[in-house]
Amino acid sequence: MYPEPTDIRVLVVDDDQEFQKIISHYLTEEPRYSVESVDSGQQALEMLQKNSYSAIIADYLMPEIDGLDLLRIVRSQGNSIPFIIYTGEGCESVAIDALNAGADFYLVKGEDPAPQFMVLIKNLGEIVARKQADEALKISEAENKKMLSLLKATLEATEDGILVETVEGNIVGYNERFLTIFNLEKKQVEGRSGAEIWALISDQIIPEPKRTIQGSTTGRKNQPVLLSFKDSRVIESHVRPQICEGKIMGRVWSYHDLTDRVHAENALRESEAFNRGLVDNLPDYVIIYDRTGKILYINSSGIISLSTKKGNPIGNQIYQYLLPEHHRIVRENIERRFNKENVPPYEVRLVRNDSTILDVMVKATIIPYQGSDAIMAVLSDITSRKEGEEALERYAQTLQITVNALASANKKLNLLSDVTRHDILNQIHIILNYLDIASSENSSHVPKDIMKKIEDATSIIHRQIQFTRSYQDLGINKPEWQNAQKIIDDLSSQNITIRNDVSGLTIFADPLLPKVFENLLDNSMRHGKTVTEVRVTAELAGDGTMCLLWSDNGVGIPKEDKDKIFAKGYGKNTGFGMFLIREILALTGISIKEIGIQGSGACFEMCIPKGSFILQL
Repeated sequence: MYPEPTDIRVLVVDDDQEFQKIISHYLTEEPRYSVESVDSGQQALEMLQKNSYSAIIADYLMPEIDGLDLLRIVRSQGNSIPFIIYTGEGCESVAIDALNAGADFYLVKGEDPAPQFMVLIKNLGEIVARKQADEALKISEAENKKMLSLLKATLEATEDGILVETVEGNIVGYNERFLTIFNLEKKQVEGRSGAEIWALISDQIIPEPKRTIQGSTTGRKNQPVLLSFKDSRVIESHVRPQICEGKIMGRVWSYHDLTDRVHAENALRESEAFNRGLVDNLPDYVIIYDRTGKILYINSSGIISLSTKKGNPIGNQIYQYLLPEHHRIVRENIERRFNKENVPPYEVRLVRNDSTILDVMVKATIIPYQGSDAIMAVLSDITSRKEGEEALERYAQTLQITVNALASANKKLNLLSDVTRHDILNQIHIILNYLDIASSENSSHVPKDIMKKIEDATSIIHRQIQFTRSYQDLGINKPEWQNAQKIIDDLSSQNITIRNDVSGLTIFADPLLPKVFENLLDNSMRHGKTVTEVRVTAELAGDGTMCLLWSDNGVGIPKEDKDKIFAKGYGKNTGFGMFLIREILALTGISIKEIGIQGSGACFEMCIPKGSFILQL
């Protein structure tokens, strides 16, 4: 099932302008269709150069360029636009030629166009939906190829050497930087296993106690390993599992040249008495800063993530690495700590040197540092956890939306089926029975009472069909802001005065909201009996909701019927008017109930929740 298109632009090509009008009439009965017409195949080709269309409908018989020639020209230009051709009766061979030439559908002209165009509209929507889905798939495949190319280019652009191997140890990928670091050629890597590669390069590396070339023997996973080369280079090695749908598919090794940095850190360690070995090896960020927020020390993990081209973060303000909305809470917690208050762990967001956002949990305490009190904070990366929580929430929301949509669709289908199959058939049986009675009368004239009953049943069928048309549109379009005063002002009634005391009220509701007030007016006119006036008012309730009241001066509604009137099929007419009102309002959380007093008139109270209305005084 393809998504139903909402905007279908159709180009009609026919040298008969009257037939153009007929096609446009039938198509534009559905709002999603818009039609442009031309008189010849040449004009159609010119329009296709200037405009974009969803489909083409062309007559076969036209001077100069007929419909079949136009189809062949369009297809020869590589245009796969849905193309429908129509022919006269007895032209089945033309239809076959059209389909062979790439037409998506054909239509044979007949004496009764209505059924044919119903078939045309149904097939046209499906053809356009399928074509749009195919185009979207092509775009998606092209994007995937583009992303793959971008990934390969990124792999080659990185300064790190990259090696990818399967869980069995077979090499499946590498970049040029990897070959450069280890002085290898492609032919030495192609078709080799990881173990064979390490055997080739082991003589370049200075062995270290309790460490293999590929990683650490300490048992800690994903810890970086420094490889010291005989030419004095220092390479940092990382390994990460490749995980797809929860399954480890292989490993990715990365090698980063840390020669300059390691030499600098060695010089720094020789000049300092403070042993930072343990802190530097922590995966968390450890930052020491003073009361003003100035960074005095940051461990290796923090330097890697927060250093920029301008240098490492030491000496900078901690606030320049925080999102602006977290400045206040960090500043307040600094003061609380220096005031000896207990500050529980809290979450903030950091901006890394690659502009990515990192969610961290902050745990801190006051320590003496270089002769003064300072704050030592440990920042633990919780980004993956947060992303997982957000993804789970999005999935739950999507699932709920899907469930609600399926429930709504099933409800509508059941109701429409019930109306069309049961209720309308009942009325047809009534008409047929009365026609049978009338035919058995020994008179050339049908009695008026029988004709009146047939007319009433026909009227009911008409209203039931009107209801199904309205109900099938329910919830299809997005809710929108609507001027309640204008909707009520647009109501018309010859015998009832409508007092509109609603001013400045805008309601967020389904586009069928005007149908609510039309049905309320119809209900007052049909069932109020003595109604001469309707008054509409609005008042703000104590809980912040807006109450919209529709009151008439008719006979009112009995207490036992107040809830029943909103049930499907209840009432003396079709029994769908009040039901449709409740369904339309419920789409945006608006409730309705009848609170009038029998004998004093009906009063319908519509409660609009906060956030779904705007009142301008």
